[in-house]
Amino acid sequence: MPNWTEEQKQAIYEKGNNILVSAAAGSGKTAVLVERIIHKIIDEKIDINKILVVTFTNAAAAEMRQRVLEAIYKKLEEIPEDEHLRKANDITKFGKYLHNRFFLLRCYKKSFL
Repeated sequence: MPNWTEEQKQAIYEKGNNILVSAAAGSGKTAVLVERIIHKIIDEKIDINKILVVTFTNAAAAEMRQRVLEAIYKKLEEIPEDEHLRKANDITKFGKYLHNRFFLLRCYKKSFL
């Protein structure tokens, strides 16, 4: 596990709130969001389809998707009978949203315009 700053730890482990991670390039935003997603799915047993992550680049989305998948696969090797993880392994919807950076705009238009 990386040596997270206190601010990064707060973003990763914050409960009951939505978060916005905003920081300079190269500061670890993607790593923090990936760790938060993994924590929510594996430790808090949050349904992967209840998580919305919006990025500004397709590269960040692809990197996040790959890291989350790898963490789920690793945990499934440890406990293959975990039904929650088996469902999370079906990352099709999650990946679609991660790769579609215009998803938020569509939601906004649908909800507010």
